[in-house]
Amino acid sequence: MALEDDIRLLAKVDLFQGLDREQLRLLAFGAERRRFRDGVDVHLPGDAAAGGMIITEGALEFWRQTTDGRKSEGIAGPVTLVGEMALLLETDRTHGATARGETEVLTLSRSLFRRMLEEYPDFALALHGRISERLANLAGDLLTLAPVFAREG
Repeated sequence: MALEDDIRLLAKVDLFQGLDREQLRLLAFGAERRRFRDGVDVHLPGDAAAGGMIITEGALEFWRQTTDGRKSEGIAGPVTLVGEMALLLETDRTHGATARGETEVLTLSRSLFRRMLEEYPDFALALHGRISERLANLAGDLLTLAPVFAREG
C-alpha cells in the first residue's frame, strides 16, 4: 500500500477523527506494515505492548488462555484499532491475537503517538475529551451492572 492509502485508512479510525491530512501523514509515515499467515499468533497474553495496530486486511481473533485451552473472545476486521491504550501507556497484552486468513496490520509505536500529542496539543486535548467520555460511559455501564454483583444480605 502507498502512503496515500495509509492516510485514507488512518482517517477512518475513530481515535484519529479530527486529525488533518498532515497529522495523518506523520502517523502513516512512521507506521510499519506487518503481514501474518493464517493461524499465526500476532501476540500472546502478557506480551509487552509497544503500541497499537490497525488491521488493514484479514482479521484477528482474540482469545484468553484457560485451563481448558484457548477461549475465543471475538474477531476484529479491517479498520479496527487494537491496543489503543498501549499507544498511551506501558502495558501488557491482555488477550492473545491470532491471524484469521492472510492478515496485514499497520503498527503505530507509542513513541510516534506521543510525538503526535506533543506536536499537536489540540489533538491531545481532543483525545483527552474522547477518553474522558469513554471512561464516563464505562463507569455508567458498570453502575448498571452493580445489582447483578450485589450479594443478598
